[in-house]
Amino acid sequence: PGLERLVVRWADPEGNPVQEAPVERRDRRFAVAFLELGPDLRGRAGRWKVEVLLEGDVVQRDPFELGP
Repeated sequence: PGLERLVVRWADPEGNPVQEAPVERRDRRFAVAFLELGPDLRGRAGRWKVEVLLEGDVVQRDPFELGP
C-alpha cells in the first residue's frame, strides 16, 4: 500500500489513544512514525500499545514499555 494510506496510533497503559501520526518514508527500505513525548505523556509509564492502521483498520499491534 502507499504510505499515505498508513497511520500509526499509540495508546497508553489504560488503552486510551493518545496520538496518531502519518508514516513517513526515510529511504527505499524504511518508513517511520514518531510519538511526541510531551510532559503529559512522560508520566504515564507502563505497557503501551502501538498500532498500524491501513485506511482505519488495524493491521499490526505491538506492546512496548515506556519507563518513568
